[in-house]
Amino acid sequence: MDDFGERSSAEEFPIVLVVERNMLLRTCLARLLRQQLTRYDIQEACSAEDFVDLAEKDVRLVTLDIEDRRAADLTVRREIEQARDCFPQAAIAVFSNHDDSASVQALMQCGVRGFLPTFIPFDVAVAALRLVLAGGAYCPAPPPLDAPASPDHLADHSPARLTPREKAVLALMELGHPNKIIAAKLELAENTVKMHVQHIMRKLGAKTRTEAVFVCNNRRVTLS
Repeated sequence: MDDFGERSSAEEFPIVLVVERNMLLRTCLARLLRQQLTRYDIQEACSAEDFVDLAEKDVRLVTLDIEDRRAADLTVRREIEQARDCFPQAAIAVFSNHDDSASVQALMQCGVRGFLPTFIPFDVAVAALRLVLAGGAYCPAPPPLDAPASPDHLADHSPARLTPREKAVLALMELGHPNKIIAAKLELAENTVKMHVQHIMRKLGAKTRTEAVFVCNNRRVTLS
């Protein structure tokens, strides 16, 4: 079945679980995701206590909203641990009102596969969640590690200038996937993926796909 086909009443879809204490935000996010992630059953939960009924289901992704809390907050760690214990095969993505490097790094080290600041555009968030569902990981690009004023040619080819969609494509390129597989995983047309690959190679100053991945890794751009 493609994304635009009708669902069979007997057909079961893998689950994306939206965990959000605020009912309005939870309902809005779930409805929007149902429009975008049509191959998934979008379920809602108010808190970890609501996980129990889904414990035996095929849950692929759990989204948690930590709001203004930091990674060091024990309640944040507890919620992540509860999600991991209940759904050991599921990826975890976190919405946060902060995007400082310390928080991002700490949460990714806790096993979070997606770190989504709440101020990013919705289409970027959807692309990030698709990447996580495809087996990748997403977090904001960190600031440069070596700070001296960089030469113009390095600035022009900086991986930080890649768009979120280009980063998603590059992450799958790192796994060795061809354009056809990348297109299927990100739900894009194959020609669109080819265009993104060309843009990535141009921005990184690379002549081949392999060189693009090598350049990106050498410049320590965090895609996961």
